Amino acid sequence: MATRTLLIATAKHGHIRDALKAVAAAEPRSRLSLLLLERERGHFEPDPRVGRLHYFAKPLHPLSLPLARALAAAKPDHVCIVCGLYYDHDNVVGAVETLLAAMGRRARVSLFVQREFCDPPRLPRLPLWRHLLTALLHLGIAAALRLLAPLTTVRAGEIFSTRIGHLAYDCEIYLCERELGYHKGCFDLFHLKDGQAANQTLFALFARHMRITPLARHIHEAVRRYGLEGHELHLVTRRLGTARDPECLIPATAPHIAFSPGEHDRAAREMAALGIPRDRPYVCLLGRDPAYLEWLKPLGNDSRLQEPRNIDINDYLPTVDALAGAGCTVLRMGSKVMAALATDNPRAIDYAKHPARSDFMDIYLSATCRFFVGSGSGLQEVPVIFRVPCLLINGFQFELLQACSPQNILLPQLIRDNELGRILRVDEVLALGLGDWGVERFAESTRYRALRNTPEEIREAAVEMHRRLEGTWVEEPGDAALQKRFWGLFTPSVYNSCFVARIGADFLRRHAPVLLPEAVDGQAQE
Repeated sequence: MATRTLLIATAKHGHIRDALKAVAAAEPRSRLSLLLLERERGHFEPDPRVGRLHYFAKPLHPLSLPLARALAAAKPDHVCIVCGLYYDHDNVVGAVETLLAAMGRRARVSLFVQREFCDPPRLPRLPLWRHLLTALLHLGIAAALRLLAPLTTVRAGEIFSTRIGHLAYDCEIYLCERELGYHKGCFDLFHLKDGQAANQTLFALFARHMRITPLARHIHEAVRRYGLEGHELHLVTRRLGTARDPECLIPATAPHIAFSPGEHDRAAREMAALGIPRDRPYVCLLGRDPAYLEWLKPLGNDSRLQEPRNIDINDYLPTVDALAGAGCTVLRMGSKVMAALATDNPRAIDYAKHPARSDFMDIYLSATCRFFVGSGSGLQEVPVIFRVPCLLINGFQFELLQACSPQNILLPQLIRDNELGRILRVDEVLALGLGDWGVERFAESTRYRALRNTPEEIREAAVEMHRRLEGTWVEEPGDAALQKRFWGLFTPSVYNSCFVARIGADFLRRHAPVLLPEAVDGQAQE
């Protein structure tokens, strides 16, 4: 007997098409209906696998007419929800289950995550009358916002706060914009995603300068439910789907958050407990691994697809020894990590594994270190917003290299084309559209492989950063020309408006023959 499946999708085209293929493979006789965002109109029709298509423009909730119509028309045995990372699938699950119960229908509800079907987390289901009351409350809020409009524009926005990098960028970029006059005439209110903050210290620092309140969630929901133009504030994560400084506002402004005298005193005590000398500069190293994401969200996380961003923490060992030999204390950062830092260097501290590690010191050390070395993990954005020099390694998305700050050094990964059997030049990567490929596409590609920076490349770049900050770095003839040739291949985009960061000098000297088009002679060598 044929099953009836309703696919509810708010993800990117590729994820939706993956879900269609998976449904066809798992349920070959299924009668399939789709409920899609209006932006998808025309993209999935005609499609022989799809019967009826439904569309919606506003967030789905238990009183959403498009959702009710789709469920009534499809009469599904299976409802599959395909959500992108920045869309709250828990709300969709709750809306579907509430409406199915109200209609007296039984159907399996699943999520499509990492190309697999999985059961959603069990959530408390509110009765329909509670949703009716919420709708009335939102109607009253919407009316109040319209009455206040001649006096001031009240806006509400969600901070993507469950990931520390997004929390840092959403808030700091907003404060930069406010300082520069972007938000004049507006009374802005904010709420945290899911009511949670990835780091309470960072949240508290921003809360001193922003109106962050749970009440803003109701205002935000009212604005979205009734489509009030001009009353929803999209922070940078929502605008771009990533944590970015697209207009290079951070280098143009001073930090907007700071520690109080009492917090500095607390940090001094905790540094003593950690064994960090106060008379010696300290450098922070951060190596991304799957541990934090799997702890944060055991079900439905995308840790497998984030593999190209990960690093073996012990790739840092040559860097640890070099910086310790230069007189620095070296701190391995992180909160939830897998492997220990395998060193007995007395000037190295595996802070991530230390019993005195704390959320407060995660932020304080990152904000006050001599410089920070990071490899694509959220904590590395904390030194960025405090204007601390950063060495950012293993950048495989060339269009997303953080190129705004002249004090930063970047190490991109080499991109190998397995069909051609060689490393691609930068201009080829950009021309092929690989420069902003999603991490999941690199994770699953058999043709294109991102090659992580070697321990020696990381050590060289860290020594360069240290010497630049000490004022002892000596440029070699041709270094400036190589930097100019590299960045000359880029054009401003929604991700970067200027290109003033440095590519690691030794890295660029070594790989210029394969990376830069002028240096290529026939087949490039690896």
